[in-house]
Amino acid sequence: PKVKNDHLEDVKKEILKLSPRLALYDTPLSDHDAKRISTSYKYKNQAAPITLLGFNDKREISQFLTEVSSAIDTYFHPCKLIDAQAIEKENRWDAFLAAPELKLIIAPDYAIFEQKALMSFYREIPQKMECYLGDIPLFLLPDLSLYFKDPGLKCSLWKALSKKIEILA
Repeated sequence: PKVKNDHLEDVKKEILKLSPRLALYDTPLSDHDAKRISTSYKYKNQAAPITLLGFNDKREISQFLTEVSSAIDTYFHPCKLIDAQAIEKENRWDAFLAAPELKLIIAPDYAIFEQKALMSFYREIPQKMECYLGDIPLFLLPDLSLYFKDPGLKCSLWKALSKKIEILA
């Protein structure tokens, strides 16, 4: 027997009579966001437009980077602190740096130079005083312990970050 293509219009009319504010759709809604959220644990090292690289630092340094990330996320663009050691261990810098949303990387200078796989992507243009990882601009943070010794330096760091982020916008 042939299958009749019934769109259940009569049922829809009755449902709308009972509950006129109910939204009925002809096609199912996309579950793209739900799938992304349910698999987000797989992408814990996925880049944000502004990404801070953490290197399993001491607790106070890790907390400081978390707070910088949160401040950038609040005042400028989405920002995320990710575990660079995991990417280095898996040697996945090429995939990480290919993320289309990645606009700026912020990282402690001492840690960048200790990562052999990452250093193959590092390049510097001394005339312009610019650094890059692949084609992504890199903002190098000086020794982070200085910010604990002299908290006044945090203000100058924030101004430098703000200026760099505004240039990219």
